[in-house]
Amino acid sequence: MSSPKTDLEVQNAICEALTQTTAPIKPNKVRKWVCDKLAKGATWTQFADALDHLLKTKKVTECKEKEETLLQPLLSGNKTGTKEAAIVNKEQDENKDEHTIEMEIPEDIIHHLTRKGKRKQKNIEESTKTKFMIISSSTGEQKSSSLLKIVGDTKVHCDTAKIMMTKMLASYQKHPERYQPKKMAGGTLEEQAQARQLKENARKSKRHQHKKGDADAAEQSQQKEQQQPAKKKKRKFY
Repeated sequence: MSSPKTDLEVQNAICEALTQTTAPIKPNKVRKWVCDKLAKGATWTQFADALDHLLKTKKVTECKEKEETLLQPLLSGNKTGTKEAAIVNKEQDENKDEHTIEMEIPEDIIHHLTRKGKRKQKNIEESTKTKFMIISSSTGEQKSSSLLKIVGDTKVHCDTAKIMMTKMLASYQKHPERYQPKKMAGGTLEEQAQARQLKENARKSKRHQHKKGDADAAEQSQQKEQQQPAKKKKRKFY
């Protein structure tokens, strides 16, 4: 079974395939050539992404023949793709300059980010085009905070993620109860008895308020009847 290929290996394989042809070639033929032989194990999605990258960076060019889009050969003759692969390698090395920002985050916020399958964390990562790395900064059982490492391709992306986390920290300082994990149902016998007592007190208080409200309404109705003068009956003459 072939091992998965990296984006760089797929890009190099495309360049090598295009150096081994002297005439324009269909993208589908290059894809089969790359995925089956030159970069065995690469997926069609990887090939499409790698080809789009090479076209955008103008390492590979297209041409039209009989209303059909073809890929131009890179070099004339059967030469290896060492030159084009070196260009791709150089570009990949330039893009490896990652930016990082480290923040000390309370453990309640870490739980808020990672609960429900890291839904909140994934949303922030997708919107800011960054990656979060959570590193525990304490060794005890009761962890108060952890180190959050924000990694991004550009400083702007990292700064955007930092702003979002700073706003979350401000919200946590105002309303820490919103970020605390919810207590599970049950508990000890004493906690269950206290919960039942609180429910009973709330029910009695609500019942007392209803009775008081009904009594007040009856009293107001009686006072209103007393204040109104008695109506005189009109005699009817036939």
